[in-house]
Amino acid sequence: MRMQLFKEDRLNECLGEYMSAKRDYYEILGIQRNSSASEIKNAFRSLARKYHPDKNQGDAESEIKFKEVQEAYAILSDANEKRKYDTYGHNRPGGSPFGSGGFEGPVVIGAPGSFPTPYATLNLAPLVNIDSPPPFTPGGLPMGLSNPYSLCCSANAAIMGNLDVNFNVQAGLMVSGAIVRDYSGNYLAAKKDFDIPHPTKDDWRLRHVAPEAPTADVYIRGRVTNKTEIIFPTYWKGLVDWTTITVNLTPIGAHQNVIVKRIDEEKVYLQAHGGMPINCFYHIYGERQDCERNIAEYEGTSPEDYPGDNSQYLQSGKV
Repeated sequence: MRMQLFKEDRLNECLGEYMSAKRDYYEILGIQRNSSASEIKNAFRSLARKYHPDKNQGDAESEIKFKEVQEAYAILSDANEKRKYDTYGHNRPGGSPFGSGGFEGPVVIGAPGSFPTPYATLNLAPLVNIDSPPPFTPGGLPMGLSNPYSLCCSANAAIMGNLDVNFNVQAGLMVSGAIVRDYSGNYLAAKKDFDIPHPTKDDWRLRHVAPEAPTADVYIRGRVTNKTEIIFPTYWKGLVDWTTITVNLTPIGAHQNVIVKRIDEEKVYLQAHGGMPINCFYHIYGERQDCERNIAEYEGTSPEDYPGDNSQYLQSGKV
């Protein structure tokens, strides 16, 4: 398959060829040019049902026709767009809402030798136009980090499928999301955290990075020396169900018979046998009370089958 290399004059030429090859919108819907709005709508509904992908799974021809029907109806159902189409055809000012033109591809923009075979429908390579100054994206991290670029987007961008990156992903601010996977199938754990209004302080927020567990736990850890109490953070009062708190103690330096005498909303009370000094590391876990309790196991084939409130979860690594 030979890839096409485009300059501006060739782009315009191909655009004209594409426009002239497009089917007439009235022909696609099987209606007359003087059809009423209701006739246009009825024709669209009938053909959309006929060619809908759900009724024609795996049928590529039906998928193409379904898209043609959608495009035709998008123009002919809009009085302003229909008027322009009736006057100018596919070359009307403003173009199609589905794009002013298109190419079957594959296409190379930039240095042609960068792609010995088609890697994709659109192949972007380094600039080789001697009439253009070298491209340069100004700024610090990440802008400018990998200059010169072959693609620069100043607006928001949406990727509707998978994004596979061969080297690094670099960001100047925050990368949102729960999971990243490399092409070897390994999960590279992005931090799973929560960031919520502070439960006890006005105009403050609380952020925790969460461990993976079947319960929505938070924890604290530290060292207690020559004390018989471990005091919880003040925000635990509004965050943690104190009846779920568990305490793990690790003696330091010598065996110590230390027990958890009792727990309340504010602290853990310790007691050592014979009044010996206490010197321990501690891990204390408690389950959050500001959200629903997780259902660790449930019947289903996808996360959408979860019997609880899915809006409360990131669903990291869902498959």
